[in-house]
Order: sequence, then structure tokens, then C-alpha cells
Amino acid sequence: MDFDKKAIGERIKEYRLKRGFTQSDLAKQADITRIALGNYERGERIPTIDIFARIAMSLNASIDELMGYKPGQLSTIQQIKQDFANAGCELKEEGSTWWRYEITEPGEEYPFHIKTEDDLKQIYQQIKLDVFRDLKKVWADNIHNALVDYERKLNQEENQAYLRIQMKLLEQMKPLSDKMMKAEAEGDTKTLGSLQETLFKLLEKSNIKGIGGTDKKK
Repeated sequence: MDFDKKAIGERIKEYRLKRGFTQSDLAKQADITRIALGNYERGERIPTIDIFARIAMSLNASIDELMGYKPGQLSTIQQIKQDFANAGCELKEEGSTWWRYEITEPGEEYPFHIKTEDDLKQIYQQIKLDVFRDLKKVWADNIHNALVDYERKLNQEENQAYLRIQMKLLEQMKPLSDKMMKAEAEGDTKTLGSLQETLFKLLEKSNIKGIGGTDKKK
């Protein structure tokens, strides 16, 4: 897939004029400078993905439209699968509880896991912009970088969620532990047994995914 900076700049200008915007109007709506917008329209610079998104929203257009990308009759997901396959990657839709898509790079044994369709589309949009920005047209390299970045962020989110669960568990265990110690000191085996059962259920409930989370790509 080829990208043309100048053609994209011309499309931004074309959409701007269709909307009746001056450069100052669009720059204000997209929260960028008029000088930066001029550079984009002349094809001298490439906007970052967040700026590209703001320009597209201000023009009531999609990023694909501004980039001149036309997937034809294929759905977005079908087009993503085709472009990944062209780069040697296998994309499969899974029925797992924890993720929806599985992506395996050529020559790799362990796949990447993508949780939602929106996540996959966001990764794909980033890859297209990276290919365009780097002017290398190397899909495989940019796919790998985007997947690694996604997995790193996902791991951080899961680790933070896991720590919150453990902190909540410790808060719940403290009064339970105090009651167990009291029942043991008083020789109340019936109450102690009931409390132990409650503790086991609490531990089981807090560890649905297993200590340390699910297996990750190494």
C-alpha cells in the first residue's frame, strides 16, 4: 500500500475548502497552529495520529478518507486480516474469555492477544500511520512494534488491576484473621472452621485468573 504525503495534504485542503473553513478556522477547531496545518497541506510534514484524528473530526471525515485509503467492498476487519496476511501475520478470531483476537507473526510460536475489536482497529490505524510516516512501507516491522506497544500497555493495566485486587483482599482478610485468632484462642472449632471456609472462598474468588495473571508472549 502506497501513501503520498502531498496527496494527503491536498485532500486535507480539499475537505477544508468544502467545509468553507479557512486555515485559521480548521487550525482552531483541531487545536493546532495555522503554520502546522499549512505544513500538512503542502505535504511537508506528517501529523501524529492524535492530530490526524482531530483534523478528521473537525472536517467530519474519517482518517481513511483523508489518507485516500479505499478498502473496497471488504469490511474493516476483513481488510485488517488481508493486510496482516500480506505482511505474513496470521490473525484469528478466538472465543476466549480474556481476548477476542490472536495474531501470530511469521516464524513465531507465541501469539499476541488483542482484547477487543476496538483495540484491533486502533492498532491497525496506528500501523498505517507508522508505515506512512516512516516512508518504508514495511508493514511487518510496524505491526510488530504496534503489537509490542499494545501488549506492554495491557500488561501495565492488568498489573495495576491485580494490585488493586490484592489490596482489597488484604483489607477483607484482616478482620477475618482477627476473628479466626479469637476463635482458636477460645477453642471454638465450629466458628474457626466456618471462618476458614470463608477465607478459602475469598482467596478463590480473588484469584480467578491465577496468581500472576495469564500467560504472556515472551
